[in-house]
Amino acid sequence: MMRKTVFLHFVPKYLLSFALSLLAVYSSAENISSRLTVDMTTDKACYIPGQSVVFVLSGNVPANTMVRYRHGSAILETHKLSEVMSNNKWSWTPPMADYQGYLVEVYTETTNQSTILGTIAVDVSSDWKRFPRYGFVADFDNAGGSIDKNANIKSEMAYLNRLHINGVQFQDWQWMHHKPVKLDAHGSLIPWYQDISNRWVGVEYVKNYIAEQHKYGMMSIFYNLCFGAWKNAVNDGVKTDWALLKKDGSGNFYQDYHGLPSSWASNIYLQVPGNMDWQQYMAERNTEIYSHFDFDGFQIDQLGYRGDVYDARHKVVDLPASYKSFIQAMKSAHPDKDLIMNAVSGYGADNIVSSDVDFCYNEVWGNGNGYGGVSEADFANLLGIIQANDKYSD
Repeated sequence: MMRKTVFLHFVPKYLLSFALSLLAVYSSAENISSRLTVDMTTDKACYIPGQSVVFVLSGNVPANTMVRYRHGSAILETHKLSEVMSNNKWSWTPPMADYQGYLVEVYTETTNQSTILGTIAVDVSSDWKRFPRYGFVADFDNAGGSIDKNANIKSEMAYLNRLHINGVQFQDWQWMHHKPVKLDAHGSLIPWYQDISNRWVGVEYVKNYIAEQHKYGMMSIFYNLCFGAWKNAVNDGVKTDWALLKKDGSGNFYQDYHGLPSSWASNIYLQVPGNMDWQQYMAERNTEIYSHFDFDGFQIDQLGYRGDVYDARHKVVDLPASYKSFIQAMKSAHPDKDLIMNAVSGYGADNIVSSDVDFCYNEVWGNGNGYGGVSEADFANLLGIIQANDKYSD
């Protein structure tokens, strides 16, 4: 079984780090220096085998400038740049082998010296989930018309493309967690709505982000909790007997919730993820999402360890097992869509990784809820997280 990639996400929550591990190993016979004076871009973040890569170069290059294509220490091709480039643009078709990375160098050369002027990597992978490089977007407003948001979308996605980001999570894009898509009485999208923090979201901008990402070969993944609902969700068909309960010091049961500032639209009230009726309800909501937005998949979120929790019949709920059940239900409902789930501080990671998720995503909150109380405060702790998830995926 192929191991599922571990994506690590550090506090603060929305700070993502990403890297593309496409490294060139130079032979010891070469004497190489660098003088990075040109910028290079590609037309996509990743390519399927057989696709041509289009390069654009900016900056001045000497007349004797060369371009070469490397795979590890091997040099695959070398050309005079002037013979392949026109109007600062040229193309190259990589070998047909799948899941390979290449380094493209623009350089000058004398008898004993190569001087690198600019480099860029190329990823050839038929499935982005083999080497996910995950970014995010989280702002879908035009500041009351004071900014050109569509121009911003183009520049932001061009930047993510230069970083080789091949998957983008849409954070807090939705209307209500239990009803992400806001429709009018005729089933048409309402063009503006407010999220849980009362920020405005423009449907046009959500759609334009998706379109721009797809132009670069990126996948667009919507975010939502696996068990979240706003207050008064019963008015939208959420049943009270789906609620996830806790017990206070006096033994009284109450619905578990994630408290938010009083100025926000609602707290988030939790449901039992493994409840089959709740799963059916959310699968229907996802159908609405996919019917109105060209998303490629669902980034499933949770809230970490919740202590002892119960269902409406006051039976103990095994949340990690419930997460796995929810994942399987979402995959059954939309088998052609990607699924990623967050294991907050590793909570439930064994059940998540062994389910139908495409790769595991870890938000490291600095506590040990998922790893037997072991601290997560140091970078050295990341090794344990990676090793644990590798073991779960064997």
